[in-house]
This record gives sequence, structure tokens and C-alpha cells, in this order.
Amino acid sequence: MADIRIGVLAYRGNDVALREWQGHADYLTRQIPGQAFRIMPLGYTAIEEAVRTGTIDLLITNTGHYTELEATGRISRVATRLIAGPQGPLNHFGGVAITRPERLDLIHYADLKRKSLAIPDRSSLGGWQMHLREAKAQGLDLEKDVAQIQETGNHEKVIDAVLSGKADAGFIRADLIESLQAAGKLPAHALRIIDARHTSGYPFLHSTRLYPEWPLARVGDLPEAITKQVLIALLAMPAEAEAAKQAHIHGWTLPQNYQTVHDLFRETHLGPYANQEVTWQDIFNTYGTYLLGCLLALAGVLLMGIRRIIGDNQRLREREQALRLAAAVFRHAEEGILIANAKGVIVDVNDSVTRLTGYGRGELIGQKPRLLSSGMHDTGFYHGLWKTLLQEGFWRGELKNRRKDGSLYTQHTSISSIRDESGETTHYIGMIADITDVKANQEKLEHMAYYDALTGLPNRALLSDRLHQAIALAERHQHHFAICYLDLDNFKPINDQWGHATGDQVLVEVARRLTHALRQNDTVCRLGGDEFVILLNELSSPEEISHALQRVHAALDAPLQVGDTWMAISASTGITVYPDDATDPDMLLRHADHAMYIVKHSGRRRQMRYRQHMAAVDNAQALEIEQAFREREFVLYYQPKVDMRQGEIVGAEALVRWQHPTRGLLLPENFLPLIDTLHRQAELGEYVIREALAQMTDWAKRGLQLAVSLNIDAVHLQQADFPERLDHLLDAYPDVLPPQLEFEIVETAALQDLEQISERIAACRQVGVQFAIDDFGTGYSSLSYLKQLPMQTLKIDGSFVQSMLDNPDDLAIVDGVIGLAGAFRRRVVAEGVATIEHGTLLLKLGCEWGQGFGIARPMPAAALANWILEWKQPAEWRVANRWPSGDLPLLTVEIDHVRWIRQLETVLMSDDETLPLPPTDPRDCRFGQWLRGDGRVRYSGIPAFEQVLERHLDAHRCGQELLTLRAESPVAARARISELHRCRTRLLDSLHHLHRAVMHLPA
Repeated sequence: MADIRIGVLAYRGNDVALREWQGHADYLTRQIPGQAFRIMPLGYTAIEEAVRTGTIDLLITNTGHYTELEATGRISRVATRLIAGPQGPLNHFGGVAITRPERLDLIHYADLKRKSLAIPDRSSLGGWQMHLREAKAQGLDLEKDVAQIQETGNHEKVIDAVLSGKADAGFIRADLIESLQAAGKLPAHALRIIDARHTSGYPFLHSTRLYPEWPLARVGDLPEAITKQVLIALLAMPAEAEAAKQAHIHGWTLPQNYQTVHDLFRETHLGPYANQEVTWQDIFNTYGTYLLGCLLALAGVLLMGIRRIIGDNQRLREREQALRLAAAVFRHAEEGILIANAKGVIVDVNDSVTRLTGYGRGELIGQKPRLLSSGMHDTGFYHGLWKTLLQEGFWRGELKNRRKDGSLYTQHTSISSIRDESGETTHYIGMIADITDVKANQEKLEHMAYYDALTGLPNRALLSDRLHQAIALAERHQHHFAICYLDLDNFKPINDQWGHATGDQVLVEVARRLTHALRQNDTVCRLGGDEFVILLNELSSPEEISHALQRVHAALDAPLQVGDTWMAISASTGITVYPDDATDPDMLLRHADHAMYIVKHSGRRRQMRYRQHMAAVDNAQALEIEQAFREREFVLYYQPKVDMRQGEIVGAEALVRWQHPTRGLLLPENFLPLIDTLHRQAELGEYVIREALAQMTDWAKRGLQLAVSLNIDAVHLQQADFPERLDHLLDAYPDVLPPQLEFEIVETAALQDLEQISERIAACRQVGVQFAIDDFGTGYSSLSYLKQLPMQTLKIDGSFVQSMLDNPDDLAIVDGVIGLAGAFRRRVVAEGVATIEHGTLLLKLGCEWGQGFGIARPMPAAALANWILEWKQPAEWRVANRWPSGDLPLLTVEIDHVRWIRQLETVLMSDDETLPLPPTDPRDCRFGQWLRGDGRVRYSGIPAFEQVLERHLDAHRCGQELLTLRAESPVAARARISELHRCRTRLLDSLHHLHRAVMHLPA
């Protein structure tokens, strides 16, 4: 049985075409017994050759290309694809002419005369060819009458050219504007449509007539029976079928009439009618009587001549089309193309080369490529290049060259030699791609992988590398080194009182002070949060440690100023020395951390070296822990997780507690450090897993299927047999489906050994369990490690969520994590949902899953079932629409203004003259800067925005009056503070009107 070959137009490359259309081949193979279908991605020329030679049986190509091929008589349409529309499937599409709203001089196509125009390319039906007909009907020849035509390469770049003012108008496919607006990528009133028209049954505004969508065509002599089977199968394909989803279509319908496209091409001399200036029908209509006699007399001769002419014309058209295609590829290719003769002298370049190098075409022709040399490659490099090129006829690699303006760029280059029939090289062709940004991003990602994004210090991964180097040097030279583990004292109150932005500034200043206090060969690393590690290398005596830490603590003790605020900071430090205290890098860090922990709990602002006796925990405490395991005193409390938008319970997080016989219920911070010291993390972890699986089994027997997430210690996860033991545990509880179990690992712990953690997670994923990153945002939040860790879920740290209602910086962090989760196709869960307002804002940002005290506090397993029955979704969450990403600043500025009012009220109500004043000039506050910047650009055409401007000025005028009055009579100023509150209320009301206008909601 021979395969039935389906040719598909691979206009975005073979890989994309296979990914989109392979599902159709699989679908048809399943639907039509005895037949096997195979996808063949082809370019335009390859399709035409395949149609001519009959090497494909079916064809899927764009409407214009099909119309050209239909004229050959070798293909016929079988079905037409359907595209999903807002009110149902669509089988037609049109083109739209766009300009900016303020261009009131461009109303009709005729107004485009002597204007600049942006189009995708001249082969685009919706982005060029349709518009020729409409413009011609208004007396405009687009090729001759417009000032400039820019071919951008795709439809979205046309929009960019119009919005940026690089083009007066542009042509794109209809429906693109609406789809970009729905995705939040284009403001609602950013563009105006020229000659806008409505067509019944077509939901999108358009400027041209409508034409049928892409067809599937029969090629050659494919049997009629198979063709009918294909049509029946395609008509039966549902929109939710995997094949339809892969191809981004709604399904197929009966073949549409493509005569309208023929009419378009005939009228505009495109496609098969490009060279058909005078037809026999035209001649006969003009000279009918005279030619009738001639035709009767010369019928035989003319028939032979016509046959020969048709054949010659066909060959000429094919040759001309090939030449046009080659010229278009050379002219419009994104890659630079440089052609040199056999002596290496440049004879031609395309526009991409001139854009990349900054040299004009005339400046390059006649020169040798060494004109672009940057001096970054030595003579040996070029000798090797030419040796390879001469021997093998091809060279590929990276070159760093210099532009005309002196700036450097990196290009990926492929050079091929062109030989004549005798084998002599006549020319060299170089294909050039600018990879400057790619190389810069690679370097940035490498830096992000090894350096802390906030402070620029080495991170845990680089510290591990430095520790191994230090051990190797110490062994070679027989010297010591020390690890100092620093934790800032009372750093959390700084974050709580002044916000995370101030806390970040403190951390940056601490990093700067630590770096300047140490020697050049020492290393300072930030592990995350307020924890730092100092590596003191090549120590000749213990006194050097004391001297170094004296400098460190003296630097930290100096008062620190952030803005107008002065604050004092200090640190607690634990110390270990190699090889006296340990020889393993992880053990050295663990010992230093343990010494620091003891300092923290014995007075802070001190330093202590690890000693062996510290490992000996009080025997009574060890016995208590032993009893807790034996008597099953560790219990699980469950905190529900909900889908806030759907109002559904999606799972619960299991949180361990210690039901102490005398001290009552203890939270983890009161016993986990002791568990760590006793190295019983894995034992507690397995205990928790067993308890959770047993509870899930009990729930399942009662008809409650609930996903449960557990916190897991990195020490437990890194054990070599963890995946195997987990598999055995799941086998012991067959009523629990593995995907219902999720492990949460905190962000900083995941980085302790990234490679090993990734391997363990991947092995557990094979079992079927899920993984989440907990407290995301509190560590490095690096794109590079996020890409490496096979996690399905990101959990936003609750501290950011709780303060996002009054801290715009924390709101920006939450929004960024949600965007990051979407980019990496991860689920996002928000912790710390303390109120209904928190949940409403999260839904507007696009986060739908949450947990927190505003939903439910952790509770015993026995109470959870009743809670599930009684919980009701807040009404506010049911109507909370997701905001377009471009309008998210509207939420941020509201918080900015409320914060400004609160700061001003604090000053007015206090007698402290040293309190910093919030900006009183309406142009200086963050809200005012947004109003006069991005806000005006985006919303200036909306009446509600003008009201926001007025109310903002009113609030600042009121604030200035009250501050002036405070200087004379603080009591009188405080008596009028309600005026400030009224101004706030009026401004927030105006902002909410603007919100509704943006979201098109009723007032």
C-alpha cells in the first residue's frame, strides 16, 4: 500500500509545517482504513514541481497560490478550511487598511496617493493583492501612485510600522487587530481602519471584499473514491480534535468557489494572468469578421503554432517566475547575502547587509570583506577559514566584525564557493545572520546562572564551584581557608516597615560594604534573602579570620541611609575552617550555618566558630523527638487551595505540626531546626508522605478525590533511593493516583545542587507525581534554573501577595511572576490570599489559583470535608475579569495614589518635623509621572482620563493647602483632613470609571 502524500505549504519552515499538519495525516490514516497518509512540507517552487510531476496526491496551500495552480488544470479543490471566529467558524477572510487615529486625511484608498505604505510582502493576499483591486476601483495604482512601499515580512510588523510613524498606512489580514487586542498586545483605539466595511456573517471590520480560506486540493489522478473518503473524514473533524488544534483551525467545510480570486488576479494581472496582456478572446472581439476567414484558412497552421506558443510561454513563465523568486529572496531575505568574485572582491550585497554594516551598497561593491574586520581575529583564524573554504568549498562559523560607525557586532556566517562546469571557482556566496543580541543574551543568562540578580554577587552555584577550587588549592599548598555564614539581624522589620524596595536597597549596600571590606582573593556570595557567605582564602593563621571579620562588622555597623531614612544593621556570623572542622563543601556550609543559628538564638550581632561539641544536641531534646516519632505526635493540618475564578476546590497543602504533650500544638519553626540538627529530615519527610497518603486514601473511600501538596526537604529529595522509596509508598496506597500528590520545594533549597535536584525530580515525574517551586521570588528567581527544573507549578511567596494592595513594587513582583509562569507554561498559585480584595486583584492579573487565611486557615483533616461543603465563592471573584496586560499600570497607579494619601496623612497627623514629605508637585509623584507619560499616550482619547487628570490636580492642591496650614496651625490642618479623604474618593471613582471604559463595562 503506497502512502497518500499530502503536500503542505511550509511558509514558516518545514518543522513548523510538520508540527501543524502531521495531526491531519494521523487523523486521516485512522479514519480511512487501508490508507496511510504522509505530510510533505514544501516551499512554493517545490509545490509547483510536485504538482507538475505528480509526486503529491493532495495539497494544502494558501488561497492565492492555489488559484495560480488551478490554472494549470492539474489540481481541483476538495475542501476549504474553517477558522474560529467569535460567533462561529469562518470560511472567508479579507484585508484591512490601517492608519493612526489622528490621520484624518486618510479616509479612503484614494487618499493614499503620495503616502508611505507598509505591507507584509507582495505575495500576501490579505496584505497586498486584495487591496490592489479596491485601490484601482478608486483610481489609484498602488505600485505607481504611493510614495514608498515597505515590505516588513509579516503582518504584525506592518502594525508596528504604522504605530511608530514609519509608514502612513498599512495593509494586513482582517481579524489580526481583534486577535491582538484580545491578547492584550494592542490598545483598543490605537488604529483606525480606512474604508471600513461590515459584511453580514463576518465579525471583523475589513476594507476589501472577502475571499475563501485555504483549500485542500486533489492533485492529478487520485482516485475519486479516496477523494470522497478524505472529504467525508475532514467534514467530520470536530473543532476540538487534536489535528484541528495543531493546525489552529476550526475544521473543514465543503469546497468554496474560488472564482472571486480568479477575478481579482485577472483584474490586477496577478498569478496566472500576470503576463496575459492580450487574449485571443480580446482579438476576436475586435477583429472578429476579418479573423474568421483567416482562421478558417489557416486553422491547421495556427493550431500547431498555438501549441508551440503555449509551450514556450509556459517555459518562459516558469523561468521568469524562478528568476523573480530568486531576486525576491535576495532582496527581501532577513539574512544578509554577500556575493564576491573568485578574487574575493564584493560584487553585490542585499539590503540586509547594508542595514547590518552601516555601509551603502556602493561603498561595499569593489571592496574586500576585510573592510569589515574588527581586528578581533588573528591571522591564523583567517588562514584556517580560507583553507577550509578552498578544500571543502564551504565554511561556517561566527565572526566578530565592525560596522561603519565603529561598533562591533557578531554574525553567524556560512560561505559557499560556486564552481563552473570545469570545477573552477567563479564566486563566493556568504549568508550572514546578526547574532549580536543572541550572544548578549547567552552571556546574560550565563551571568544570571552564577550571579545574584539583585546584588551582582556570586550565587550558591558559583559558591559551590569556588569551594571546590579552594579545597583543591588548600590541598596542593597545605593551607587553610574559612567559610563565614552571615545572616542580617532584624532585616524582616525593614521590609515590613519600609517595603521590599527599601529592603533591596539595603541588601545592595550590604553587598557593597562586604566586598570593599575583604581582600581581592576572597569571595562574597549571596545565598538568598538576607544570608551571605564569605570565603576567606589562603589563611596563614586564625588571627586573619578575626581581622577580616572585624573589618566586615565595622563596615556593617556604620549607619546606612536609604533616601531620607537612616537605619542601623548588624549581622550574626557562623564560621568553619578547612580542614579542621570538615573537608566536604556541603558539611562546611552546614556547620557554618549551624554556628550562625546558635549565634542568632543567643543574642545576635556576634560571631562564633563551629566546634564539634555543638553537634551534640541536648539529650532530652533528642529523646523528645524520638518519642514524637514513636507516639505519632507529628500531625498534618490541611490548608485548601481554590480556583478563585471557577469557585472550585483544587487541592490542599499538608502542613506538619507537633502535638507536643506538654507545650501544645507547635509550628514548624519551633522544631524543624532540631530535626535538621539531628539529621532526621528524611525520616520526617517519609512520615509526612505516609500520613498524607493514608488520609488521601480515607478521603477517596468516602468519595472525596483531593490533590495534596507536601513540603519536602532538599536533603530528603537528594537521597539516591528517594524515587524508588516513593514508588513503593504509592504502591502501598493504590487508591491514590500519583498525579494527585505534589511536592513543594522552596526556591533556595532547589539550588543547593541544581543538577542532582533536577535528576531526582525527573525520576519522580516518571512515577507520576507533580512538583512545585515554593516561595518563588524570595531567592534568585533565575530564568536559567527555572528552565532546568522540571516543575509544573510556581507558588508566589505570600509576603508579596499580602502587601501588593498597598505596595506597587510588590504588585509588580507578583505580576512579573505570573507573566514568567505563563511564558514557561507553568501553573501559578498565590500564597497569602488574606482578603477578598487580594483574590480579586490576583484574578485581574491572571492568577486563578490561591490559598491563604482569606480562604481558610490550616485545619485538621476531619474538619476539611465540612469546610468544602460550606465554602462559597465570593461574588466579587465571579465578576473579576482579567485585565489586558497593557492596562495593568491602571491598577498600580491606584495603589500609588492611596499610598501617597497615607504618607501625607501621616505627616499631617504627626508633630515630628523630620518626617519625609511625599511629593507635593503633581508632576513629581509616581501617579503624576504616569499620567503625563504612558497614561496620556494610551488613554488620552477617553473622556474619563481627562477627569482623572483634573481630580489628581485637585488632590495635590488640597494636600499643598493642608501642608501650608500645618505650618501655621497643625490642629486646623488635622481638622480639615476629611477634605483630603474626599479628594481621594473622587479620584478613585474617576479611576474606576476609566477602568470600566477600558474594559467596556457598563457604568
